[in-house]
Amino acid sequence: LGGAIIRRRGHHAAMISGMVVIVVGIGLLLTVDARSTVWHPFLLAWLVFGVGAAVAHAGFIGLAGKESADESGTTAGFLTSGGQIGTAIGLAVFVGLAGIPADNLTGYRIAFLAAMLAAALGAAVAAIGRQSAPSVHASTEASPSTSSRHGGGVVG
Repeated sequence: LGGAIIRRRGHHAAMISGMVVIVVGIGLLLTVDARSTVWHPFLLAWLVFGVGAAVAHAGFIGLAGKESADESGTTAGFLTSGGQIGTAIGLAVFVGLAGIPADNLTGYRIAFLAAMLAAALGAAVAAIGRQSAPSVHASTEASPSTSSRHGGGVVG
């Protein structure tokens, strides 16, 4: 799915749409209550979240690799380190929020809401980056043959 979005709309579109789907998946977790089962809403929420993460990851990794082909080792190191550090910080923050004393689910709802806001912020940053990023096809836009292969415009 991520590859199809990248081919049709570009890497930024995959990042943005993936992050929006992540927000929806986390939002489904906000519906958890005392009657919830493992199938609903948990399974549905994690499936939606997983699809969004896969699509966003494909866009992010593809764009990072495309933009810095000359320094692929450095880029891979930054991506790996950033992912590890982000996971550790996110886990610490969201587990901390989930432990807020109140009724049984209030802390979890606060943690899920914070995670939704973080994912929405990620989508917004990707959208802003898309608008401010220079075109990687700028040198080929004037060529009618190249332009027509990409649907008449810039891809990415």
